[in-house]
This record gives sequence, structure tokens and C-alpha cells, in this order.
Amino acid sequence: MRKLINYNWPGNVREFQNVLERAVALSTSKEIMPRDIFVNYDIVPDEGTEGASLKEYMDNLEKKKIIESLKSSKSIREAARSLDVTHTLLINRMKKYKINMKNISDY
Repeated sequence: MRKLINYNWPGNVREFQNVLERAVALSTSKEIMPRDIFVNYDIVPDEGTEGASLKEYMDNLEKKKIIESLKSSKSIREAARSLDVTHTLLINRMKKYKINMKNISDY
């Protein structure tokens, strides 16, 4: 609830509705959890970005979104669909960032 209250909502009701619809779609339980709610400020990596090059910054952002998607999905294919990329592309990115499904909860 705090996450929803603290957000500015520049898109007003439409943005709020989209965020809730996305949360319902991403939720893996009957209850919407904070990890299921993505608002625009969530796309900014919060660590390791000071002094980083644009490439390092973008890699960090991509890795973070992949991990979030994998954590909230039942499979790599489902995560790929939620990210709107191919299964092969996601597998290649997981190799690039050394992301292992066996210990995804450690991230």
C-alpha cells in the first residue's frame, strides 16, 4: 500500500489502473505483493550506478529487470513473455549476467 501511496501518479487514473492490472497479471498468489507492483520509479537501478558508464548503467538495469521477471515467473519462457523477448534472447542474457535459476532467490 505504501508503494502505491508514495508514488506521484503523473498518469492519474489510467496509470493507476495499468499498474494494478499488471500487478494482478504478475502475481503468483491470490494476494498482490509489493514485488508485483511496478511503477515508473522502479525501473531505475538503485545501486552501483554512480560514476558508471551508460553501457554499465544499462547492463545493470537490464540485469535487474531480468531477475525481477524470473523471480515472479514460473518458468524462463513465462519470464521471456513478460519481458516481451524471445526465450533464446533471455537465455543468452542470463548467460551474459551469470544468472542461474537454481539460486534466483539469492539475487
